Amino acid sequence: MILEFEELSKQFIKNKKMNAIDQGSLQIKIGELTSIMGHSESGKIILFHLITGLLKPTADSVHMHNIKVVRGYKQRTELRSQDIAYVLQEQNLLRNYTILENVSMPYYINRKRNLQSAREKAETMLERVGLLGLRNAFPHEISDGEAKRVTIARALMNDPVVLIAEEPTSNLDSENSTVIIKLFREISDSGVAVVVSTYDYKFLDVADRIFHMKKGRMEEWLKKAKIPE
Repeated sequence: MILEFEELSKQFIKNKKMNAIDQGSLQIKIGELTSIMGHSESGKIILFHLITGLLKPTADSVHMHNIKVVRGYKQRTELRSQDIAYVLQEQNLLRNYTILENVSMPYYINRKRNLQSAREKAETMLERVGLLGLRNAFPHEISDGEAKRVTIARALMNDPVVLIAEEPTSNLDSENSTVIIKLFREISDSGVAVVVSTYDYKFLDVADRIFHMKKGRMEEWLKKAKIPE
């Protein structure tokens, strides 16, 4: 088991106590694609912030390699830059840098490698997502679907063991969504644990495990069961 938690909770207190995550349990294995379904206010993003150490849980803890994710700031930063890759929903490429430079950056900064080796690996990652031909383009010159694949290539630069993605097919047409879903399946099959939050039911055809979230509560859903509302 690469990453796991049991009865994880996160509460926020404003005018009243709110359970953003209510006793959630999950075990993530290497090479497994896990899909977490649910609407935008279901708690999926809060859950991802707990997994990556961006938030501290109210109860229980997240463990990776049997070590607590929430440790010191330096350890949490190293975790996100090496073991866990996080693909955000919004396109966050640096507009004044080429696609190759955008993809090279995390490897060059976090691994302290020379620029040439960073660019060589970036070319390998771009080829993996089918975009090597765009390496000299700038973010404003590519489509939304291509930009999403570039962010995935960048996330893979430091060889993560867990890849987490927020709504990876949102705002994409059916053709681009299919390409992205197929890509995540290939990444998972290569030995990376992939976890996606989504309301795209096309993920049901490729996911190994499916969870449904509603008001902070997680429930595993079997493909033969009725689709939750």
